[in-house]
Amino acid sequence: MNGLRSLIFVSTTFAALTASAGVLERLSGTWDTMPIDKSTCESDEYQHTMVVSPRKDRVTFKHAKAIDGPNGKIQEYTYKVLYEQEDRVMLLLEGETRKSRNGDLVIWELILERPDYYRWRTYGSPADWRNSVMGQRCKS
Repeated sequence: MNGLRSLIFVSTTFAALTASAGVLERLSGTWDTMPIDKSTCESDEYQHTMVVSPRKDRVTFKHAKAIDGPNGKIQEYTYKVLYEQEDRVMLLLEGETRKSRNGDLVIWELILERPDYYRWRTYGSPADWRNSVMGQRCKS
């Protein structure tokens, strides 16, 4: 019986690890971000690519055009990968200065809600909360 329990535990653990792998691999391509009520991929104003480092410890967003950042116009910014889960990756923006209510730096969750759509959530916010911006993969 202990052998069966061990097999079930190992199988379940392996299945969970397999399910959680792959979010970073699915971020390639051109994406656009817009408020949820606007059309995406019609102009390159917010189009970007996400480049995952070879060690999968960083994700760099590269925009086609400079966008407004906290300290002026930016075209590229990088997040440190904290960890992946089934449909999301937890990220810390390099140089982040914003703080959560408890004083910690903001941790961002990029959630792949569908293969071609992502949404953002801040860690610690209600589980079903998402911001009003949607990322959509643009068809080439």
